[in-house]
Amino acid sequence: MCLGLNVIACILIKSRDNAVKPTIKVFDKAIWTSFGCVSIIAWAMFTMFGYVTLMYNLGDFTRSLGYDSHHASTVSTMTAVGIIYGRPIVGVLGDKIGPCNITIIASWITALLAFAMWIPCRNYATVIVFSLFEGSLMGTMWVTLASLAASITGLKRMRAMLSAIWVSAGVFGFASPIIGIALKAGGKARPEQYQHPAIFVGLCYFMAGVVVLILKGWLIKRNELIGGAREGDKLLSVRVPFGQGLKEVFRFRLCKV
Repeated sequence: MCLGLNVIACILIKSRDNAVKPTIKVFDKAIWTSFGCVSIIAWAMFTMFGYVTLMYNLGDFTRSLGYDSHHASTVSTMTAVGIIYGRPIVGVLGDKIGPCNITIIASWITALLAFAMWIPCRNYATVIVFSLFEGSLMGTMWVTLASLAASITGLKRMRAMLSAIWVSAGVFGFASPIIGIALKAGGKARPEQYQHPAIFVGLCYFMAGVVVLILKGWLIKRNELIGGAREGDKLLSVRVPFGQGLKEVFRFRLCKV
């Protein structure tokens, strides 16, 4: 299935390299030393820790409530159902209010639901609703990542930026299930075993939103300093004083960054 769908996707992809003329580098030091790149990698770290821990523990959590494997697989399927309608909605809202704003909102709602629904959940109906809500929002990173990367580096260097992010996300995704298993309490199967994983997921998504909020302030100030340029070395070479970028965080500005 994966092979067939990816072949179809590759056939339908239309390259814009002739128009963009991307810069191709295996390692781009300017990207790795950019505050924007470091911020996105930190965002990917928190998101992957929360995403993988949540995704691969919901089924076992359902069994801890006393339900069988069929019910557990249904809960996992509901997470995928949430993805079907959630990510297009997030994408449309991101176009309207900006990828930074929608990412912050989605991350904090995901964190809130982890605390408010997962920890006290004790029945099948609640875990189904929880998986639908979380499935629609917890993967916002896959919707807004490309837009944020392009905002930081421009289209010419976006390939190198995305490569840095994917390598980092792979490392964090590899460690995430190990952390989730380690946080689960031992003993007889019971829902209380997942209190620490739920807290961990909530804190990870909360911090993911905080990182993007700081990134938004940095982008607003950087865009003011470069005067609207969208390509070139200036995007990465300009230095934004941390205090000025942080000041933008605390000013209410619904900028479509």
